[in-house]
Amino acid sequence: MNTLTKVIDEVSEYKKFFPFQRAIKEMGEHLIIRDSLYSGVFRDYIEDLNEGVTWDLELIEHGLEVFDVQKGVNYIADLCCGDGRVTNHLDNKGYKVYGVDYSTDQIEEAKKRYSNIAWVQADILDAVEFEKNIPQEKTQVAVMSSASINCFVSDQKIEIFFNNLRSTLKNRGCQYLFLPVFNDKATDDFKEKFTGPILCHPFKSSGEDIMAWLSLYYDASKKQLIQPVIATKTNESGELQHEFCLSIDRIWTESEVISVAERSGYEKLLEVPSNVIGGGADQMPFTLLVFEM
Repeated sequence: MNTLTKVIDEVSEYKKFFPFQRAIKEMGEHLIIRDSLYSGVFRDYIEDLNEGVTWDLELIEHGLEVFDVQKGVNYIADLCCGDGRVTNHLDNKGYKVYGVDYSTDQIEEAKKRYSNIAWVQADILDAVEFEKNIPQEKTQVAVMSSASINCFVSDQKIEIFFNNLRSTLKNRGCQYLFLPVFNDKATDDFKEKFTGPILCHPFKSSGEDIMAWLSLYYDASKKQLIQPVIATKTNESGELQHEFCLSIDRIWTESEVISVAERSGYEKLLEVPSNVIGGGADQMPFTLLVFEM
C-alpha cells in the first residue's frame, strides 16, 4: 500500500511533477491514494482511454487463425485480463476462455459485466496461487492485451512471469503465448512524445463528469513511462473525494521480450507488426509475438 510520504518522495524525484507534489501535500490526509489505475475513480478513467481500441483484438484473432486454434474446445487464458475487454471479445467469437487478474476490483467488475465467463483472481507472480486458482482443465493458448506486459516493472518480475506461466500452463497442455508488445522503434517515439507536460482528460464515473489531471513522462534511463494522475469525484455522502495514483509502466520492447522469453525456454514462432492509430501510447508501433512454450 502506498503511503502519503512514499508517494510524495516518488513524485518529488521529477521536477516536472512539482504541481502534483504541491497538490498532494496540500490535500494531505484528505487524499485517497490508489495503488493502480484499476481501482477507485481511475477504473472508469482507464476504461474511457481504452474505448474503441480494437487493434490488439485483431492481432490476437489473426494469430489464433494462423495456428488454427479451435473454438469451443479447450480454454484460452486471458492473462492480466482487467475488466475483461479481450476475454469478452474472444468469448463472443466462440472461443472457450477464462480471464485472470491479480486485482480483486477488476475481477469483480468483470464478473458483473460478463457473468457467463469464468473469472479468476490470482497473481501470476505467485506460482502457488496461480497454480491453485486457475482451472484444471486443458488450456491451449495464453493471450494478453496490448502492453499488459509493461505492468512487470523489473527484470526479475518479467522472468518470474515467464517461468510461472510455463511451469503451470504447460502442464495443462498450453502450447502458445500471444503477446502484443511495443516494437523496438517505439522507444524513440516515447522519448519525443512523453516529456511531462500537464494534461487533462475528461471522462464519466457513475454518471458524473470528471476531469483527470495527469502528466506522462518517459524516463529513458529506467525505460519507464511514469504517469501521476489526480481526479476529484463526489462520494456517496455528497462530499468531494480526491484520488491520486502514480502509475509506472516498464516499457518492454520486442527484442527485450524475445530475449527474456528465450532464456526462459520459449521459442519464438511468429512476429506480426502493426502500426496502429489511436490515442496516447496506441499511436506507437506494436508487434504481436507468438511463442511456443
